[in-house]
Amino acid sequence: MRRPLIAASVLVLAASLLTACASGEHARTDFSHQRYQAKVHYDSLALMSVVGIRDINVDRGEGFPRVQATVVNHSFFSKNFEYQIQWVDSSGFVVNPGSQPWIPLHLRGHESRPVQSTAPNADAQDFTIHVRKQES
Repeated sequence: MRRPLIAASVLVLAASLLTACASGEHARTDFSHQRYQAKVHYDSLALMSVVGIRDINVDRGEGFPRVQATVVNHSFFSKNFEYQIQWVDSSGFVVNPGSQPWIPLHLRGHESRPVQSTAPNADAQDFTIHVRKQES
């Protein structure tokens, strides 16, 4: 008698998980967080502890791919730094090297701000966000 009950429970659990995965919002949130978190590079550990990148979303709809991320200042103090979003093709080569500028950003203590980038052409398949100390 226990086996049919366990089997039925497993089927109900599997169905609910599949339903949750089919939801675009839940699937996208989990996918973006896990896949794109590793695509952020800092020029120093000190900067990495102060400036964070979260809520990375990618839109691959009509036109060129685009990315939006939220930059966060974890410090109580204002910080000046620069970021750059580099696009790469399916082979991992940078698309139009040198075409993506370093963009200065000033954030007050605990402030956050969304940043965006659209791929320079249709060859772009992926991206990396670079963060560095602002050049004087």
